[in-house]
Amino acid sequence: MLIISLILHHLVDMSNQELIDTGRKQMDETDQAIERSKMVNRSQLTVATDKCIMFFLFLIVCGVIAIIIVKIVHPNNKNIRDIPGLAPPAGRKLLSLEALGN
Repeated sequence: MLIISLILHHLVDMSNQELIDTGRKQMDETDQAIERSKMVNRSQLTVATDKCIMFFLFLIVCGVIAIIIVKIVHPNNKNIRDIPGLAPPAGRKLLSLEALGN
């Protein structure tokens, strides 16, 4: 109650121009605080997005490594398809001087 009465006493002693200046100063400070909070929110969103992308890339890499390990451990298992790019091309002939001569 004492604080409120001190604030009211201070406001009564101020002129109209001082009240206007004080109000504008407080509004400017509030606007600056809002802009700072927007910038913090944007940077936090960027960091969260980057972490999600890195997590999904990690999952993909782990899946590929798991498939490679299973193919190495059980090479005769026909239930697992070959990974494109890892198996040697079966239908192609190697380019060599002998192949070009025929």
